[in-house]
Amino acid sequence: MALESPQIQKSNGAGRKIRLHSSVVTQSEMHQYVLNLIKNDNITGTKAIGQRIGKKERQTKRILDQMAFSGLIEQDPNTGRLVKTQKQEKIEFDERLFDDKFNTIPEIKKFIEKNQRVKPKTLQGYLSALKQIFKNTKTNPASVLVSKTSSEEFFKNYEILCKTLYPKKQDAPQNQRVAYRQFIADVGGFVYPHGGAREYGFGSHHASFQKYAGCHIPLDVCNDLQEMMLEDKEFLVYTWFCTGIMTGARTGGMASMTWDKVNLFLEDFRLDQFETKDNRSGHLHLGQFGEWKHKFPPKELYHILLKWKNDNPQFSKFLWFEDRGTDKKNLIEVKKIAVYVIPKLKKYLHRVEDRLDTLTKEYCFEAGEAGHLNRHTFAQLMRNAGASKSEIAFAGGWKSEQTIDWYTSISEDEKSKSRKALAGIFSK
Repeated sequence: MALESPQIQKSNGAGRKIRLHSSVVTQSEMHQYVLNLIKNDNITGTKAIGQRIGKKERQTKRILDQMAFSGLIEQDPNTGRLVKTQKQEKIEFDERLFDDKFNTIPEIKKFIEKNQRVKPKTLQGYLSALKQIFKNTKTNPASVLVSKTSSEEFFKNYEILCKTLYPKKQDAPQNQRVAYRQFIADVGGFVYPHGGAREYGFGSHHASFQKYAGCHIPLDVCNDLQEMMLEDKEFLVYTWFCTGIMTGARTGGMASMTWDKVNLFLEDFRLDQFETKDNRSGHLHLGQFGEWKHKFPPKELYHILLKWKNDNPQFSKFLWFEDRGTDKKNLIEVKKIAVYVIPKLKKYLHRVEDRLDTLTKEYCFEAGEAGHLNRHTFAQLMRNAGASKSEIAFAGGWKSEQTIDWYTSISEDEKSKSRKALAGIFSK
């Protein structure tokens, strides 16, 4: 006998008669009717579904629970809400979008059109921040797009206003700076190089991190950390750490790695990692737009990943967790794995704290960038080995050589040459 949910048992089976508007239908007919509302009419809210079937919210929730148990729909295990498809989310977002008059302004409409591939939540964040900026200044968005100079002068004046509006902040809020920079780039064509917008007040939070260029874990310390992890049988953290310092991946790119993007052939070992910051490149992974970065790590990583794969056959799709079946559930797992690994890495770094320089310790423990330190380490170790900026950019998947200056400083070999040159000038 098939297992039945308590709700279905209580309702005396799937053949129970239920009133739907002026008709009497079976439970299965009701389920099919609701399923059509979800799939065809894109109605996904419990309250909205209840209004369409003439039921109270509690009754509707019971029907949805029954449908989830039968496998007709999928519910979020944490919230109990219906898991919506990307298409459904986009339709609902678009329907609400132009209810706000601000979004009907021609320049803002153009901005929306330019960001069709951005996640609805991200786009809504941009629009909310822009609305706040132009509301605070009582300015028409068109006026800041007259010229690049006008857009810069506007935000410099806005920074002065922000000291009154946000007295506890040193600068304009981060979300407003990011949204404004994106707006003038998309609609006005005013693009700034990495860190180039900082002097005008709308640089990113990360722009202030240029002072951490060169922070890294020395190679001998990396080796000792690997030994510690193996001794503690922290194989997940060990594999993650090795992958990080040998590919230079961001935390998100690491956490969402899939086996089909790892070419486990020794003579042609390579892998791809997904970068969501490049969301206009048109690649799609876990329902998010971005770009696959091609990496060619050393053969040492091949053996490490091969062992990890053999030891974890249950992870058939993703490197660090079992496939949950939907993009939404897998994204939850991506976040979970990062939340698990990063604090572990930080604990290991505390154990070698006395062997890290002051800048690296500040970046890791005060700035809270223990996870991103792997990316810095990858770049600096390459520079220490004599690699050029273009070689580092290619190996790590950076688009611009200029960005390398934000990750690396002068190498020990370069420092030695400078010292010798200086000694040669002043020695008698």
